[in-house]
Amino acid sequence: MKEYKYWSTGDIIRVFATLAVLFIHITQYSLRNSTSLDIAWWSLNIGQSLSIWAVPAFIMLSGALLLSPQSFDETPIVFYKKRLFKIGIPLLFWGIVYFLLEQKWHLYSFEYMLNDLWHGNISDHLYFLFVILGLYIITPYLRLVIKKNTDNQAELLFIIVLLLITCFSESFNKIVGIWRWHGTLYWVPYLGYYLMGRYIVNYAIDKRKIFAALCILGLSSNILSRYLEMVFQSETIIFFYNNMYSSITVMSLSIGIFGLIAYLAKEISESSHLVKVCRLLAPGTFGVYLVHVLIIREVEFSFHVQYPSNIIMASIYTGLLSTFSLLLVYLMGCVPLMRTIIGCHTQKILEENKINIFKSKTNLFN
Repeated sequence: MKEYKYWSTGDIIRVFATLAVLFIHITQYSLRNSTSLDIAWWSLNIGQSLSIWAVPAFIMLSGALLLSPQSFDETPIVFYKKRLFKIGIPLLFWGIVYFLLEQKWHLYSFEYMLNDLWHGNISDHLYFLFVILGLYIITPYLRLVIKKNTDNQAELLFIIVLLLITCFSESFNKIVGIWRWHGTLYWVPYLGYYLMGRYIVNYAIDKRKIFAALCILGLSSNILSRYLEMVFQSETIIFFYNNMYSSITVMSLSIGIFGLIAYLAKEISESSHLVKVCRLLAPGTFGVYLVHVLIIREVEFSFHVQYPSNIIMASIYTGLLSTFSLLLVYLMGCVPLMRTIIGCHTQKILEENKINIFKSKTNLFN
């Protein structure tokens, strides 16, 4: 087996992407239901456009880690034992929790909920677990294909074509409405992102000018598309800023930001404060993703707290939500029976970071 080395870039991306997801969920109601396109609305539009890269970044990060050359010696059985239960058990537990709560929050009929359950649409954010689970299942077979491939240019061309096919097919379906993805196939539109993450980290991490250009193009296009959607109230234009992350604008922005962060983070020392903080917070980000929607919905439903209408309040709400969610995750991670469903082992995290802090202190005297 090849030796694995800690990759601080992964923790940096994971932490910032989690904050971006929380910002999206806090602002999406005000952004979509505003009656005035004033300065406050534009601030939310820009802020959410700067955050929409988060979920594709999670997918690309998984691809970079699980399809890296260091992972090729891992057998399919070992791979499945390590990861399927880590996703499957939380999906089962939180699927039941959110299935019951969504009926309470939205007063959906039981028949409506069963139909959504059949399609894997339990709660807005849990689709991500279906995506990751599907990608995990095919990962050992992707490794075999990638291991045999030696033509990097052909690989890049294949990924670009795959992304474009996904974009146009999803756009066509958004307009015409021919099919609806089943939960077992949620991973299909994200396969291009999964492969792109591996390619960027292994072969294109220094292409900062290309990444910057993609960022500018994607950001400006997303901001404009959201404005056009609000002006024309068109269900076809909404595709350019949809939650399936398959539009050409979101693809450009997501790949650009992921590439830039990967490029900039490689120069950051592991002893820096940023890396230390991200290393402490990153193990709890999966749990934060699972519980934050429960907190948002319950606070809005039970206490009638209004969603923020400008970027300043949205940023404050994001900070409070992330802090409370992380504390809840770490508390649950202290209980052995809850560690599996929350994906966090608090005692282990604290012990590892105590060791890291001790090492960094001793290094000062060497």
